[in-house]
Amino acid sequence: MTAGAPRLGAAGSGATRGRGLFLVDHLSRGWGVTRRPDHTGVWCGIGCTCAAPVPAAA
Repeated sequence: MTAGAPRLGAAGSGATRGRGLFLVDHLSRGWGVTRRPDHTGVWCGIGCTCAAPVPAAA
């Protein structure tokens, strides 16, 4: 685990980690970081462009 805020970086083709924020960045409308004394969290906004609402399962 690294110190500091999460940041978007580039993972090499042979890397086994480091793609999380890349996916969040490309699949969301935006993202950010919330820092607290005991943890750091990453949030994102995801929108739906569905033509009609999907009914909830019963």
